[in-house]
Amino acid sequence: MTRVLAYSAMKGLPGLRRLRTERGWSQLELWMQMRLELGEGAPARSSIGNYESGATSPKIEDAIVFADFFGVTLDDLMDRGADPVVVEDGATPDHPPAGEAPDGRRLDPDEIARSSPRSRRPQTPAARRRSAGA
Repeated sequence: MTRVLAYSAMKGLPGLRRLRTERGWSQLELWMQMRLELGEGAPARSSIGNYESGATSPKIEDAIVFADFFGVTLDDLMDRGADPVVVEDGATPDHPPAGEAPDGRRLDPDEIARSSPRSRRPQTPAARRRSAGA
């Protein structure tokens, strides 16, 4: 059994809005400040709103640009001050380990087979003929 630390998947930059509003800046003012300091290295103006809302997730290079600009760590920018969740067998907080239901109970092999996406796929006519002959 493998134990790993995991965070939920990155969605935007949740700490960006907090950092921006602490300085009293609008999204446009933040972009103008970044253009003054970084020139062409500043992110696109529209990306600020998209990152704040979680509509898009930044490339790591863009996240580093924002973190360096504000003088914070990537964890601060991601609002990841909370402790990571300990999960087992490569699961994530949103997906339980293999063979385990979301409520924590163990699934038997038949139940796993029934819940498999493959078992819900409609059968082709050829597959129906094969299973009827078996």
